[in-house]
Amino acid sequence: MTKQQERRHNLNNPADVDNYDLAQVPVGQIFDLALIKVLSTSTPGPFSPGSTVTFDIVVYNQRDIDAYNVNVNDYIPEGG
Repeated sequence: MTKQQERRHNLNNPADVDNYDLAQVPVGQIFDLALIKVLSTSTPGPFSPGSTVTFDIVVYNQRDIDAYNVNVNDYIPEGG
């Protein structure tokens, strides 16, 4: 039995437990975004706990596919 015939046989065999199953996985568009976050020059410091600090965030699209509805989350560490 050829490998292809064996695979077909295994697909129809409920006792087959080799974890080999054919599946189609659609791949959508792939985005390549880059993000740069820098301290804004409008808040030069020095800083102390409780100070308001402003950052400038720029997102660059590094591909020729438009990216829509992009969300950026910036989590502040506890105690930060």
